[in-house]
Amino acid sequence: MDHERWDAEFPDHPLTRVRRTLGALAEAVGVTSDFAALPAFVGPARQG
Repeated sequence: MDHERWDAEFPDHPLTRVRRTLGALAEAVGVTSDFAALPAFVGPARQG
């Protein structure tokens, strides 16, 4: 099983790169209070 403890040893591994990118995105992306106040999206009704 992959674990982030291996990231330092394998910095170019695809999973290491994904974790690094997701970490950067989590720090950079935010949601305004106006957007957060919108009603939940329920999507289209199921057919059938």
